[in-house]
Amino acid sequence: MTEADADPPIVSLAFRAMGGAHAYLEGKPAPRVYIEKRDLKAQVQEYIAGGKLTLDPEGTRSPRLIDVEGRGGFYVALLDDGELRRGDADETPNMQPLTVFDEERHILRLIKDDRQHEFTELVGLYSGAPLRRGSTDRTVVMLDRGSVMAWLWCLWEDLQKIRVARFLAGSAAVLHVNSTLLSFGGAPRWEHSVDHITPDDAETVWGPALAEAASVDPMKLLAVSDGSALSPEPMGTLADLAESGVQVQLIVVCGLEEERGLGDLGSAPGLSVSELRTGGDLVRMVKGLADWV
Repeated sequence: MTEADADPPIVSLAFRAMGGAHAYLEGKPAPRVYIEKRDLKAQVQEYIAGGKLTLDPEGTRSPRLIDVEGRGGFYVALLDDGELRRGDADETPNMQPLTVFDEERHILRLIKDDRQHEFTELVGLYSGAPLRRGSTDRTVVMLDRGSVMAWLWCLWEDLQKIRVARFLAGSAAVLHVNSTLLSFGGAPRWEHSVDHITPDDAETVWGPALAEAASVDPMKLLAVSDGSALSPEPMGTLADLAESGVQVQLIVVCGLEEERGLGDLGSAPGLSVSELRTGGDLVRMVKGLADWV
C-alpha cells in the first residue's frame, strides 16, 4: 500500500463563531468534532452549504466560513455570524463598521507585537472614560506562573500562555498607578515588573497567593491564569472577595485544544470571568477589562 492509499489522520476541528454564537451540527451542539484531515475548508463549506452547520439549533442561522487555522492535530474553523459590532449610539463612533473579526485580529497583533501603549488606549476607548492618569484604586494584579503557563495558547502563532498573561498583567498595572504585582505558581512572590516572570516547574497553588493578595486589602483584583488549578475552593475565595466589595476580574488563558467548561463561575456579584482564546474571546476580554478598569 502506498502513502497515497493510507487513511488520512483524524484531527480535532473546533468551531468558533466570531460573535460568540454556538455552533450546531444537524441541530446538536458541536463546539468540536473529530474528522479525517482532508481539505478542512471544503468540508466545512459542505457542512454550511448542506444546512448541517448552523448557529442555532433550529437551523435558521447559517454562518460564513472565514478561515480554518491550526496545525498538527488541532484546527479551528473561524465563522462569521454576519452581525456588525460596535454600531451602538452610546459607543465610540468609527469611520466604518467593524466586525468582531476586524477587532480580534487588531487585538492579537497588539499582543504579538507587545504594543502595550496602544492596547491600554484601546481599553480606554471601550470603557468610555479617560484613562491617561490611570486609576488610583488600590489594586492587586495576580499573574499565574505555574508550569502549565509554558504551554501554547495559540497553536498557529506559537504564543505561550505566559507571554499573553504577562502582556495583560503589565497592561493592567499601567492602567492602575496604585497597583502591586503578585506572581504565583508554587509560591506567591511580589514582583517589580512582569518582564522576567517565567513559568515554574511546579503546578499552580492558589490558596497562599489569594491570602497574600487579600492581606493588602485591595479595592480591585485582577488574576490572569491558565485556569487548570481553578477548583471550587479558589473560586469560592474569589467570590467571597467580590462579595466583600473587591472588584474581581479573572482572565483564563485557555489553549485552543482545551475545553474548560467554566460554566457560571462569573455569576457572583463583583466577579467577572473571561475565557481567552482567539475567535471572539479577545474582544469580550477587552470589554470586560474595560468594565473592570
